[in-house]
Amino acid sequence: AVYHTFDKMKINWFAAYLNPDADREWLTVISKLFSSLFLIDDRMESMEVGKAMEWAEYYESSTGLILQHKTIAPNADPFVVAFFDIVKSLEMICSPEGFSDFRRDWSDFCEAMIWEASNRFKGIIPEVMEYSIYRLYFSGAFLAIFFAKELSSERNKNLFNTCRIEFFNYLAASLICMANDLGSYQKEIKSGENHN
Repeated sequence: AVYHTFDKMKINWFAAYLNPDADREWLTVISKLFSSLFLIDDRMESMEVGKAMEWAEYYESSTGLILQHKTIAPNADPFVVAFFDIVKSLEMICSPEGFSDFRRDWSDFCEAMIWEASNRFKGIIPEVMEYSIYRLYFSGAFLAIFFAKELSSERNKNLFNTCRIEFFNYLAASLICMANDLGSYQKEIKSGENHN
């Protein structure tokens, strides 16, 4: 069932279309990461809320350890092992500054994932303004923008550091999230999901 859903939604196609000039190495890393995020989202939705909260915290600390110390526990969860593989590949092709940006964006993603899991656990329906801010992070939109920035030319990369580009980053992330929320609205309403 997961395979058919995954194939139908064409997650990897979406990742590839966002980065049309990326070579095989980059597209492999991007596809692995976004495939993993899709599967993690489904996994957490199928878990009991307390277990999902515990797992989100475990995943955040385990991936943080990988990014900080390049180490992984011998009995790590398969999603942590997959992240370790992604990070090893990313380090080989990414600039040091870019890798630092990825670490920041990943930390923001994990913080927002825990926020969402905590809301579910506590039965909190978030305020619209709070949701609209966190949604940009736990959706992975800023991770997608990270790759677009890292794959842009040096001339364009400098533009990403201006305030104007930061505004467009938020606008692009908001549009990505809105498209996702509209596409998943019916499914999430039926399942009682409040984060839409």
